[in-house]
Amino acid sequence: MVNVLWGFLNLVIGYLLICRVGSFDLRKNQHVLALGAGVLTMALTLAHTFDDFTGVVKFMSLGNWSGPEVSRVRASWQFA
Repeated sequence: MVNVLWGFLNLVIGYLLICRVGSFDLRKNQHVLALGAGVLTMALTLAHTFDDFTGVVKFMSLGNWSGPEVSRVRASWQFA
């Protein structure tokens, strides 16, 4: 439920920023390509960032709170 509401809020804010602020025109290829490149870049960056959590979620759902993948992610969360 919270994810759906958060996603909807992001959609509304994105619409306001893209269509109401500045001069965005869906009929201009440069505008659409710039938007598409930005969305693709963010999607790839977020997929790469959250890839570390995939193994942890799998192990934790099986009740295994210790393992090589969990230890690796815990080590990456530690700040110097």
